[in-house]
Amino acid sequence: MSVDGVGESAIARIKRIASNTAALWLALAAAFARRFNNWMLRRADIRQLQADEIRSFLVHKRLEVWIHTAIEVWSRLWLSVVVGRRSARNIRRTLRDTLERGRFTQRFLLTTDGLDLYAGVVSKVFGFLCIYAQVIKDFLNNRVRRADRQLVRGTQAQLDEALFQS
Repeated sequence: MSVDGVGESAIARIKRIASNTAALWLALAAAFARRFNNWMLRRADIRQLQADEIRSFLVHKRLEVWIHTAIEVWSRLWLSVVVGRRSARNIRRTLRDTLERGRFTQRFLLTTDGLDLYAGVVSKVFGFLCIYAQVIKDFLNNRVRRADRQLVRGTQAQLDEALFQS
């Protein structure tokens, strides 16, 4: 019911249980889902990774939060998600979590947007494990007018090969 958007108190009414019991059930289900997710996501093959952040709001747009993500492109698997401020610390947490979950059989392609915080963090977390490029978008009237790639780590030949394989 929670997955379908039914609130905690409504679940309690529908199931005719105390709201504390419904809250406990939801907490237990979340804990088991987290354990299952952590178990299933260990040692995932990483061929191409995209890291990004999504801005969202809480409490009627009064509180801004950022959802930092790392997505394995080939499988569309969201390897890591960290919610918090837009900071190097949270980017580092996201990428380290990805590093712990992933399995790297060769150098992989990592792309991010042009946020300047990424370059230093990627260098510290992945070192020479990846070919790293930033995709910098130019907007006009809320539409992408142009997208340029900027190579940060690796050689142009490596980037061209990774993009060809992609």
